[in-house]
Amino acid sequence: MSTELSFASVDVTLPRAIDNFDVIKAELSAKLDYYTTLVVTPDSIRAAEKDRAALRKLREAIDQKRKEAKKQALALYEELELQCKTLTDMIDRPIAAIDQQVKAFAEAEKQKKYDELKAHFEAIGGPSFLRLEDVLDPKWGNKTMGLSALKQGISEGVDRVEREYSEISALYKDSPLLTAIQNKYVTTLEKDTALAYAAILTKEQERREKASQTVTKEQERREKASQTVTKEVEQLPPEAKVTEPIPQQQGEPLITGCFRVTGTKAQIVALRDFMRSNNIEYTVVK
Repeated sequence: MSTELSFASVDVTLPRAIDNFDVIKAELSAKLDYYTTLVVTPDSIRAAEKDRAALRKLREAIDQKRKEAKKQALALYEELELQCKTLTDMIDRPIAAIDQQVKAFAEAEKQKKYDELKAHFEAIGGPSFLRLEDVLDPKWGNKTMGLSALKQGISEGVDRVEREYSEISALYKDSPLLTAIQNKYVTTLEKDTALAYAAILTKEQERREKASQTVTKEQERREKASQTVTKEVEQLPPEAKVTEPIPQQQGEPLITGCFRVTGTKAQIVALRDFMRSNNIEYTVVK
């Protein structure tokens, strides 16, 4: 479809340029140079204000001429613009109608292509956590991407995921960290990332186990030392005294407290003697 536009012409005189532009420019340059180097003083401030007002008036006059010339030119163009816009709007309507139907056919073809790729993916029977989008080329919707190449890419992607998942599972099958490492791979589908994560978890686990062993050994050592001191204290003769008794006030109420102490053998003996000398009842915890 081809339509040649025929424009109606009108004879009109429009301002195209300033005839004496160079002359005015030269005169302004000579006069304005004076103001660029002008130094305003208290004595010359009134004259400077008058000059500024005159310059503003001159600038406004020039700008007004520009606006008038532009308005005249645009007035001649307005009708042409409106007519062209009317014609293009008329053409846009059938374009939109055709475009909608063409896109509908394109979307149907794209959906058919996707359904075939999905059927291929499901026929392979990969891991349950794997989605088609995980192994599908992001550019699958382009017409340049053929079905055969896309199906091959899906098959290779599923094979890779199955192989890497099996390798990771076999590598950490006896580790309590297996589930966490598997979940990391399922999330990223990147073997290197999962192995790096496994290394971090393993190192942290070793650190916790080492710290736990240290605490356990220290607890065992303290309990053994406490049992040894308790046994030795029980074997001491009751007449061993190292402190003077503290007199008890008549009528003062008795209270009961429970505590565990840690100290040297001599300190424990001294504490025992102190309690005995002050008639403090105590029980040795074994």
